[in-house]
Amino acid sequence: MAIHQAPGPIGIAAPTPNSVPSGSRTGSPPGSLGLADRAQPRAPRYSPKSATPKPAARQPAYTIPHLLMAAGVRHEPYTKAPSSKIVLTAANQLIGTYSDLRGFQQSSSQYSGWDAHHIVEAQDLERLGVQQRFPPYEQQICVLLPKTAHAKRINSVLRKENPSHLQATADELKAAYRDAYWLMGDYCGGGERRVREELVKIADTVFRWAGF
Repeated sequence: MAIHQAPGPIGIAAPTPNSVPSGSRTGSPPGSLGLADRAQPRAPRYSPKSATPKPAARQPAYTIPHLLMAAGVRHEPYTKAPSSKIVLTAANQLIGTYSDLRGFQQSSSQYSGWDAHHIVEAQDLERLGVQQRFPPYEQQICVLLPKTAHAKRINSVLRKENPSHLQATADELKAAYRDAYWLMGDYCGGGERRVREELVKIADTVFRWAGF
């Protein structure tokens, strides 16, 4: 299996926990006008016009650093990909959007055969009915993995425990992701435990932002 040889992060400051907005808004019912009832025998009856419902506010698309800070995952910009927003984590993992990681992978022979893996797959967000709260597929958070780690380990566990054609609860999906990332191994030289912990923290944060 190919091993990621990127230099480890230096001098990364521990992130300050951010409060994460839920992105939802609730309207308050109109209060009483405080007017006394007046007897008007022949006054015509009327119904107040119903207010036109406003479309629900959509949660702003997250940024990768914002999500990583919320997950407590230390990171710094990846200097070998200066034109993108890819970051290098303390466990030596390359994290970015699907679009950025795919572009970097295709332009670097060192990563030939690697895949940009959605840390929480878009189809699972759709199964839970929360895809509207997140960016489009190409802008969701991913990690760059060797194809064997992506297809043979993660996908095999996820699809075995939760086949995509069946319904699944958030708790069932979270458990499946933890099991899948438990088998990741030290594919990038950052230490098996640290690799696993980072991916689980990110996945748990995505589910938390989804309301689970």
